[in-house]
Amino acid sequence: MAKRIIFYLIGIGIGIIMVKMFFGNRKDIRFDWLPNARTVKMLGKYPFQLEPATKEKLNCLGLIRADVDSIIKISDIDFEKSEIRDVKCKKYLLAANYQESNYELIMQVCDSIPTLQQIDCLELNCPN
Repeated sequence: MAKRIIFYLIGIGIGIIMVKMFFGNRKDIRFDWLPNARTVKMLGKYPFQLEPATKEKLNCLGLIRADVDSIIKISDIDFEKSEIRDVKCKKYLLAANYQESNYELIMQVCDSIPTLQQIDCLELNCPN
């Protein structure tokens, strides 16, 4: 009986070592199954374009493209206010709290190219 337990434990040990060798270290795995996570991943996959009015608004708010990328990654998408059904170019309304300020963004996606159409900071007032 003891011999069987020893063989069993040796087999389990060899199996654990083989699994660790085959699959290795996988800390970068994300499970983007929910609609919000999939959409945020899709929006961050390609570099976004800016409209001229949005560039001026970013300057007014003191933000750069890297800040907008960070806002997109942590944002929640309001699917009720987004225009995503039966349209060629989908518009997503994103909301995020970034550096103690609340931001709302409108991103339009046409042919897998996201465009930042509008950005608003609820605490700061900038002319449009």
